[in-house]
Amino acid sequence: MSELIENPIFLSVSGSHLFGIPKPGDIDIRGAHALTKKQFWTNWQKTKPKWVIEYVNKVEGLDLVSHEVGAYLKEIGKPNVNFIEQVLSPMRIVRSKWYDQIQDLARDCVSKTMYSHWKGFAMHTSYHAVKEDYKKAKRNLYLLRIYYQGIYVARNEMVKSSFEDFKSLDVFNDSLVQELFDCKRRKADFFNKQNFLTHCAELEKQLQVEISNSKIRDAPSVKTKEEINELVREIYEETLRYKK
Repeated sequence: MSELIENPIFLSVSGSHLFGIPKPGDIDIRGAHALTKKQFWTNWQKTKPKWVIEYVNKVEGLDLVSHEVGAYLKEIGKPNVNFIEQVLSPMRIVRSKWYDQIQDLARDCVSKTMYSHWKGFAMHTSYHAVKEDYKKAKRNLYLLRIYYQGIYVARNEMVKSSFEDFKSLDVFNDSLVQELFDCKRRKADFFNKQNFLTHCAELEKQLQVEISNSKIRDAPSVKTKEEINELVREIYEETLRYKK
């Protein structure tokens, strides 16, 4: 990865592999990097600086996206669930000396404000599922995962991403999930639409209840956001001093 990213802060496996629904020959890698000295000064002089490194190799099945670390940590502080689960992914490829601190900050940002992310992502995923008449098993699995993850976080005060983690939930519909996995493996259309829609409606209501009753913080604290800014300053003080 060094030829693609000069100053990686961390890189981890995300996407379908992290979610427990891997597609053979297809791997998503996400992470953050610090700008080099040249990139740093060049970017600040631009009206629209480029903060993202993207690399796609369809032959290797590789999809890599790395965000500038300051922008990345800002997303964690919002908090953005996608970025938080990338940081907390157990499938790590690169980890710098600051990685553990970033993980701690991500955990400190787990809060009820994440509900808007799950709600918005569920609406977006549902929109596409409706257009497909709910026949695409992978899309349906993604929709279930959104609800399961939200309920899991509300109850356990930690972010998990895989269907394997969600099996412990009493609302987990194992037979429906297995049916969807089977359709995905066989590349067959999913037809048990009514059962799926009923379960999604139940999960949507349950997620609202769980968030309301959860003991997780309402939002990331001012102190945590200050620590995020301080860490970005620390990273650049070191990387700009010792690297080209």
